[in-house]
Amino acid sequence: MTADYLWTMYNQVTSELDKGDLDRLPELHGMACCLKAITTSEAAAAVEICRLACGGHGYMSCSSFPTTYGLTTAACTYEGENTVLLLQTARFLMKAWVSAKIGDSLAPTVAYLGNNYKSTVNGIRPKWDKSIPGIISAFQTCAAGKVNLAFENVERRKKEGISHENATNMTSIELASAADAHGRAFLIQATYESVQEFVKQVPPALGEVIQDLVTLYAVDASLRFLGDLLRFVEITEKDLRELQATLETLLTRIRPNAVGIVDGFDIPDDILQSALGAYDGNVYERIYAEAMKSPLNQEPVNKSFHLYLKPFLKSHL
Repeated sequence: MTADYLWTMYNQVTSELDKGDLDRLPELHGMACCLKAITTSEAAAAVEICRLACGGHGYMSCSSFPTTYGLTTAACTYEGENTVLLLQTARFLMKAWVSAKIGDSLAPTVAYLGNNYKSTVNGIRPKWDKSIPGIISAFQTCAAGKVNLAFENVERRKKEGISHENATNMTSIELASAADAHGRAFLIQATYESVQEFVKQVPPALGEVIQDLVTLYAVDASLRFLGDLLRFVEITEKDLRELQATLETLLTRIRPNAVGIVDGFDIPDDILQSALGAYDGNVYERIYAEAMKSPLNQEPVNKSFHLYLKPFLKSHL
């Protein structure tokens, strides 16, 4: 859904370029860069989580996890290494922060920087709101806070006599973190907004499942990035307990539909090439068949046993 949002933005910017309007080109570039970095790294992490969840079976070559992981992690490098891309987005965010500072209009995807500018520079932390719009607002607050910190560090180093290029390089950790926060805020917002339109076009039962998935994504992100929330948002221990309880409730609700959700991607067995994920569910039959392809399993007892181990065992040494 976020990809559709980005594709729509691309088409809009392209049509504007044809008219000589370049205003939104930096916005498109910045958003595409950080989304590529975040989604590929998240995909790689997700493959590893799935592999670990399958125990020893996940480590087998016939599970296809080794191949899938290799292909997925490669995406973190080709078409732009992820850290480099995050820094590209950070450059755009620094310029947007300056625009917010002087009160200029901002591109739609960074409009929240203008809305949060005064409260951010004044150290005002908004109260936590557990609704999805509230979570989106919290992530935008975190992103604005990180952008401000990166901007202040660059400016501080420049005042110390360091060149702009070196000051930027020395602040690259904060800059990449700010870009990452910006991208994650956008992911939650774009997904939520797209789903609100999508559920109007589908049966209520399906819409409820999709809503649960979006809520799970937002809640899980909140728990994974608690450090940012604690730093920039006024969130209490009670709020954190409620978040955890919400996560567990959502997992319970989604679990009966988990297989159907996965099957909904309709990935053919020929593409998946996995004994564990085959559509017919015959996991152990397929694992056995794959194991029998090994040269070591072409005979009931390998000849090395008769040649070496058996005589040794009978030698009474």
